[in-house]
Amino acid sequence: MSGGKGHALRRPLHVHIPKTAGTSVRHALSIRDPPHLRASELRRELGEETWAAGFSFTIVRNPFDRLLSVYAYGVSHRRRRTRLRYQALSFTDWVRQELAEDGEGSPVARRRYSEWVDEPLDYVGRFEALASSWEHIQRELSVATPIELPVIHRTSHGDYRDAYDQEARRSVERHFAQDLQTYGYCF
Repeated sequence: MSGGKGHALRRPLHVHIPKTAGTSVRHALSIRDPPHLRASELRRELGEETWAAGFSFTIVRNPFDRLLSVYAYGVSHRRRRTRLRYQALSFTDWVRQELAEDGEGSPVARRRYSEWVDEPLDYVGRFEALASSWEHIQRELSVATPIELPVIHRTSHGDYRDAYDQEARRSVERHFAQDLQTYGYCF
């Protein structure tokens, strides 16, 4: 990558976790690598030399908020079949179904951060501090001129605390216990 206006000098190696501003980051940095790969898969895809020379990073989000965003995105999805699948269940029923012990839910919802970040990265930013995380990422990439982070695939929903009942909350606490502890998230 060149170091011209808005371009990074280091190659961005982005582990794109759904509903954590990943599409916005990919667009802003013109990332063409396959999305939604675990860190180990991305490293294997790009090769050791590229991985070692680049800047590896991801952004995490409170799992309670991220699940609500996944659901809200599905309910308003442009593809009718996807939209109807989400609309068939209330949010709390969807959470319970996705996180059921049988493991039949979608990887978009079920996969834990420890599964996405299955090897060390150079940086883990936070969706809740997106502006400062984005500034840090640009500094590490040696971006010559700051790039505005676009908003792509924004979902519309209220505060996640209002969306959960006790059973759905316990499902998230149980399923994402390691993520909640590792990143200091809580309900």
